[in-house]
Amino acid sequence: MFLPFLPVIILGSGLLLVVLIGLPIVLKKAWNNTEYVIEEDKIRKHVDFFSKQKKSVSYDKITDVTYEQSFLQSQFNVGKIQFNTAGDNDKAITFNYVENAEEIYNELEPYIKSYTQNSE
Repeated sequence: MFLPFLPVIILGSGLLLVVLIGLPIVLKKAWNNTEYVIEEDKIRKHVDFFSKQKKSVSYDKITDVTYEQSFLQSQFNVGKIQFNTAGDNDKAITFNYVENAEEIYNELEPYIKSYTQNSE
């Protein structure tokens, strides 16, 4: 009865196995190759996965800092912190899947606001 579909079932099972094993490996590699750096006067993000990406924004260019955490992220105590700049969204930097993101946000946000106000 299932004999005509046996190659499809075998191929589908093999593909599912590759995805179930390979996807966590790829995600872990991406996670391990992302570095967030908070310096005295700027923030930096370095990604070295399939290609290299380096971004930095000085605090005086940051107009807004936001924090987001989905229900699922709250179960793992991670979240997203986004540093927005005026005019160009390409200049914004997002720190994704940050452990203790709310604590980091609560410490950074007043500091960046005070830095921005003092530089005006």
